[in-house]
Amino acid sequence: MENQDKSYQGNPQIPQLLSALDVAAILNVSRSYTYILMQSGDIPTVRLGKACRVRQQDLEDYIEKNIHSREKNP
Repeated sequence: MENQDKSYQGNPQIPQLLSALDVAAILNVSRSYTYILMQSGDIPTVRLGKACRVRQQDLEDYIEKNIHSREKNP
């Protein structure tokens, strides 16, 4: 089994299912805030027994949905 790179700088190779720690690192937020996002359903999760994971696509969708751009007022 190939070792996965846990560094998210440069050209990241993100695993398909992410742990809360992975998500926190990608979003640059605390692990506890990540759990809040996961428990509230803002970021959908996958349950694997006691483990809770986030699909890469769901995280990308969450990021895309939360991009805010400033519009100039006329």
